Amino acid sequence: MKDFVTFFSFHPMRIVYAAVLAGYAALFLRARKEAVLTERRLSFAEKCFRRMAVYLYKRYRIFLLSHPRLARLGDIPLARRAREDLRTLSPAVKKKQRELDFLLNKMTRFLMLGFLAAALSLTASAMLVRDRVVGEDGLIRRGAYGDADREIALTEDRYGEFRLVLGARRYSDSELDVLAEEAERLLPEVMRGNNPDLLHVCSDLVLPSSLEGLPFVIRWESGLSELVDSRGHVHSDLLPEDGREEVMLTAYLTCDSRRRELSFTAAVIPEPRTEADRMRREIAAAMEQAEEETAQEADYRLPHMVENVELSFREKVRDNSPFLFLIMLLAGLAAFFAMDRDLHGDIAKREREMMLDYPHIISKLALYLGAGMSMRRAFERIGSAYEEHRKSGEYRYAYEEILRALREMSGGIPESEAYERFGRRCRVRAYTRLSSLLMQNLKKGNDALLIVLQEEAQASYEERRGIAKQLGEEAGTKLLVPMVMMLAVTLVMIMVPAYLGFMG
Repeated sequence: MKDFVTFFSFHPMRIVYAAVLAGYAALFLRARKEAVLTERRLSFAEKCFRRMAVYLYKRYRIFLLSHPRLARLGDIPLARRAREDLRTLSPAVKKKQRELDFLLNKMTRFLMLGFLAAALSLTASAMLVRDRVVGEDGLIRRGAYGDADREIALTEDRYGEFRLVLGARRYSDSELDVLAEEAERLLPEVMRGNNPDLLHVCSDLVLPSSLEGLPFVIRWESGLSELVDSRGHVHSDLLPEDGREEVMLTAYLTCDSRRRELSFTAAVIPEPRTEADRMRREIAAAMEQAEEETAQEADYRLPHMVENVELSFREKVRDNSPFLFLIMLLAGLAAFFAMDRDLHGDIAKREREMMLDYPHIISKLALYLGAGMSMRRAFERIGSAYEEHRKSGEYRYAYEEILRALREMSGGIPESEAYERFGRRCRVRAYTRLSSLLMQNLKKGNDALLIVLQEEAQASYEERRGIAKQLGEEAGTKLLVPMVMMLAVTLVMIMVPAYLGFMG
């Protein structure tokens, strides 16, 4: 129970994630008896989220009934463009049914991604607890001999944040490495830390044990350690308000058998003091003393008490789970709205497919009209041939529209009106032109139409070749991505062994 409370107490975002998951659990219980309202085969997880979407949709309908002023939102809130695309892609399905199915699919996808956002974010946040380095009773496992120092961010309940630089188990002082002469130029700027310069020092100095890019280790000594110690901690509280004290800092630089000594003068001045600042300095000094005393031991123990004040440390970690949660939610929203774009992409594929089928349809119509058939009879021959192919699973939008036009004519709709509807449903300029030609045929006869269809067939084949060429170019462009990835992998396989061999 204590671990459970600790897990949530100082991380409010974990409460948010848990609340979201609890909301999903409550929604699942409320929606478990809802029908999925689809004939598609769904996995168990998809059914669960689909039922949630159905339940939320029903709550939305009830909300509209209780707020008549919001009726303009509509029973099925979809964009106008999405409605038109759905009507074009699924003309045989009832309007309400196809729009509701599409809306529920969008809601299902969003709910699934929202659940993943909360679950993954909570997991990522929980992993930070697992990776803690501060154990029970303030024990921290040191690194092995020769390992780099570790910097641990800590926070004390009453005195704020602290930075603990925990060194590995150390060898003797004779094993320290050396610093080169060029460090003499760099050290003054590094040493001053947050101070304006070394002549106005009121906060801790930065006395590095190494310099980036240089293979050196530096050992520091202070001429007045009670004021500035060898780690750069400045005890300016020991000075009077108007005091000023110069301290000689000596850096010992060693490399192999060479040794060089550098000296720097730091002028310490007092800084504004508060009780909290004084306690922070005392706590930092206690932490440093404990680190020195346990340098040869396997574990480091944080101080429990300073000046009769009991301390309670906990490790400060950077929790990135809120960003993960936000990213996943944004992904869910993007997926929700991307379905409209995908739907329009299906419309573009449909139009391209219909343009590829157009030359064949025009050629067949010209052939049947030349054989003496009427236009309606030619339509019936094309439709019956397609129905035979459709038994093998083939589905072509243009031929489906032909079958629909034939059903309309069989249902009593005049032939000219059926052709006009055929052109409007196709939503492709070539088929609109064909629809106009078919309606003119009813007035002028087959002879004039046959010549026009033959010319149209010739032009459509030229256009079809252009579309095929464009598809080939797009396919070549898509192949560039895997080719570049393969090139990158090949370069890594060649360069890494060569680099390792050179370094060896």
